[in-house]
Amino acid sequence: MFGVVNAVLLRAFPFHEPERLVALYEYAPRGKDDRMPLSAANFRDWRDGSHAFASMALVTDAAFTLRSDPSSGASEPERISGARASAGLWQTLGAPLALGRGYTADEDLPGAAPVAVISHSLWQRRFGGDRGIVGRTMTLNDAPTTIVGVLSPDFRFPLAQSTDVVMPFRWDEKTWNRRGNHFASAVARLRPGVTVSAAQADLQTIADRIARDYPEMQKGWGARVVPLHEAVVSGARSMLLLLMGAVGAVLLIGCANVANLTLARVAAKQRATAVRAAIGAGRAELVRQHLAESVVLGIAGGAAGLALASLISRALPSLVPTEIPRISDAGVDWRVAAFTFAVSVAASVIAGLVPAWQGSRADLAEVLRDGNKGSTAGAARARSRDMLFVAEVALSLLLLAGAGLALKSFAKLLAIQPGFAPERVLVGRVQLPRLRYADSLAQTRFWDAALQRLRETPGVRAAGATSFLPLGGDEAYGAYGIRGRPVDVEHRMMAQFQFATDGYFDAMGIPLRRGRVLSTDDRAGTPLVAVVNEALAQAHFPGEDPIGQEVQPFGEEGPAFRIVGIVGNVKHRALTDSLRPQIYFPSRQLGSDAGWFVVRGTGSPETLAGALRREVHAVDPTLAIADVQPMRGVVATSVARQRFLAQLLGGFAVSALVLALVGIYGVVANTVVQRSGEFGIRVALGATRGDVQRDVLGGSLARTALGLAIGLGGALVAGRALATQLYDVRITDPVVLGGIAVLLVAAALLASWVPARRATRVDPMRVLRSE
Repeated sequence: MFGVVNAVLLRAFPFHEPERLVALYEYAPRGKDDRMPLSAANFRDWRDGSHAFASMALVTDAAFTLRSDPSSGASEPERISGARASAGLWQTLGAPLALGRGYTADEDLPGAAPVAVISHSLWQRRFGGDRGIVGRTMTLNDAPTTIVGVLSPDFRFPLAQSTDVVMPFRWDEKTWNRRGNHFASAVARLRPGVTVSAAQADLQTIADRIARDYPEMQKGWGARVVPLHEAVVSGARSMLLLLMGAVGAVLLIGCANVANLTLARVAAKQRATAVRAAIGAGRAELVRQHLAESVVLGIAGGAAGLALASLISRALPSLVPTEIPRISDAGVDWRVAAFTFAVSVAASVIAGLVPAWQGSRADLAEVLRDGNKGSTAGAARARSRDMLFVAEVALSLLLLAGAGLALKSFAKLLAIQPGFAPERVLVGRVQLPRLRYADSLAQTRFWDAALQRLRETPGVRAAGATSFLPLGGDEAYGAYGIRGRPVDVEHRMMAQFQFATDGYFDAMGIPLRRGRVLSTDDRAGTPLVAVVNEALAQAHFPGEDPIGQEVQPFGEEGPAFRIVGIVGNVKHRALTDSLRPQIYFPSRQLGSDAGWFVVRGTGSPETLAGALRREVHAVDPTLAIADVQPMRGVVATSVARQRFLAQLLGGFAVSALVLALVGIYGVVANTVVQRSGEFGIRVALGATRGDVQRDVLGGSLARTALGLAIGLGGALVAGRALATQLYDVRITDPVVLGGIAVLLVAAALLASWVPARRATRVDPMRVLRSE
């Protein structure tokens, strides 16, 4: 866990002076999200008008189709992840390249020849690590593209999870002037001596001027400057620190168990310790001897744990949710090794200090006279064992409560209706190269041909396509208005925009509420139409029929789209997302050069994967179809973070419970051994075996109750950190906390029952003779 925390939260970016790097965002006049994407026009105004930054770069996610290249040995087109960035990226990041250079400002102009910088992994995987790669061309989206540089092996793109290719925008003035289209990220480098707060004030001044100049689109919008490291890791920090705390609690329970074992060992060696003290050994020397033994064993255990962690860390990237940044860097380095050594020593001291101190405090005369029956030391050891018992129960409740809350939250998350039916649905993504699909007519021909072939495939019930898949991670939002109604500039409504083909709603299982869905008749040259969701209809047309009304998604001067249908609400960004307005446009009227195929079958969706690839390649064999998977897999990925948290906390909680059972058993068993004489005498004086058993179990219940009280208080305090990770679950949930308390009481009784039974079998005659 520290390896993950080290990689994600503590390790600096491998850039020049990373502390001067910041991320730039906009914030809207409405809503709580103050880290919204930028528009290209606003970014250019910020870049040209700011005095706080040495350089800035605009970045957007992108996808490319890498065509087969005989010289590389690859035979299939491949869809690769990437980014487009302005030429200032390389100066801003100050990232060293393994080969070549970054592209220049001249190469970012319209009409310039395509160039690209590729990742080290793509260089190795696709081009065999050829050191002569700089200057060679590869075919990206049907265009010959010159490779000008190769990123270093440790380069991690700060604003994207995985980037194999980085290319310039090469936008024209029309694209740069799209002020209302907020879609990009930005990274900037502060000038020496400039603080984040000063940069924030500088950008806000420019944002205020933009708002005055363009009130229709920008009134109320502002700028936000965030340190780059904070921008990248903030979403994962609370969860990782929470898990780190859970690991620490498990370690403390282990320390309590070892301390209990050490107490028993110290008691067994008490006479030898007393002899050493009698011949001149001081208390400090005796404590050091006990601690030395504990530390040697602890360091050996730490070394074994470090070796195991090194093996586990190799599998982490495939186990951890992809939205946790920099997880691929997690592993064992000198920091993790040093941390392991420090924790091993600390755990050894924690586990060994109390037993060592108790062993050095024995009454020498009493021990040498009566062997192991020193009453003072025995009472102190009993109090220490009671403390360990209580601590284990408290820590176990803390972890079990956290796991219980996380599991209940995850169960509630899975119970949310997403607004579509993911069963028996297969999806796959395609990016059309603009050289051959330059206009909406060519794009429409491709989608029509591919969908027609899919619908004729045996086992397919419905097929359609859309630009953004629900819960798929991509989206496009924009302001819109209702034709004939006044526009409130400060409170403009935002909607999720999406292109769709005929058949999409049937394939995805989105119900039609009123009117009709998109059809083949909604094509270029016909009146513009749109389908909206219930949230938009209820927001603007309560008590009236929205059919026939018109929405304007591209400003008051832009085209109006007549509403022809109302469909059910769909959770698009996340299952926990609030219902938002959505507008679906016919792809036949506006065109779409990228999108998802959605295919509903009659059986298992996996059986249609081959048919999807085959039919797409039958239409265009040069295309790469990526992310082919069942829709239920997309839904599962959208809740991977919550599943990961619930699984890890559950695993830690089960480990804690098992350790607590062992520890409680050990404490009670040692207590029974130490009190065997007392039990024998009580039986000899008339106590029944039931009385003895109730005494042992009653003591366990009393200590358990104290541990539950302490653990409950700790759970309520620690639950505040967990609350941000929960959905529709309170940290004071009585069902979860009550259930955990009952479980721990049952576990304590179970662990105490065997020693209690052993206490009832003490032979009173043997005890009396020994006394």
